[in-house]
Amino acid sequence: MFTDGSRGDSGATGYSVVWRKREAWAGIKTHMGYNQEAYDAECAALARALETAARRNTTLERVTIFSGAQTANRRMASDEPGPGQQYELQARKHIAALWKARPDIIIEIRWCSAHKGIAGNEKADEWAKISAEEPDTRGVEWIAASRYIQTACDLHSVPVFAVPQTRRIVVSQVPSTAGCCAVYVQYVDSLEAAMLRPVKTSMIRNLQK
Repeated sequence: MFTDGSRGDSGATGYSVVWRKREAWAGIKTHMGYNQEAYDAECAALARALETAARRNTTLERVTIFSGAQTANRRMASDEPGPGQQYELQARKHIAALWKARPDIIIEIRWCSAHKGIAGNEKADEWAKISAEEPDTRGVEWIAASRYIQTACDLHSVPVFAVPQTRRIVVSQVPSTAGCCAVYVQYVDSLEAAMLRPVKTSMIRNLQK
């Protein structure tokens, strides 16, 4: 698999996970909204690639993920507090599931030089840019509120609660002065609506650190 994350000029972020399926490329394109960096998208892409491998119906002998983001690759080996920690924790959970299914599985995250004509890397780069800047394009998923909230709850060790489902949302995680982490979910009709007019934003919950 190949992964990439992107942050567009508008400040929107997205990531892709791609793999070869017979003679064509298959994969995942995910729009992540705003208030995040390309680094977050690159870390999220690695965690999603491991989740994809862990969810396969067949037991794998080897999982190899190629990424051009060396800092994100290194982050997957450290659970120290800081940017990208939530994605490392996700990755750790999926790696444990892969090991449980096959204890002798080989799991590798390898650096892949970007923009050197490597087909998988080029496709991941293309799809990551589409995910960030063209989220209404066919085949691009919007990050699910339930997925984002589950990650936040896991990180802060609080129970999961019911979250309304919607296809298009913009999410932000904003530290508060009370030492909490407030998760906001903004429901919109389209990316253009989020950018051009204010919409009602609902605070889902404060997550105590």
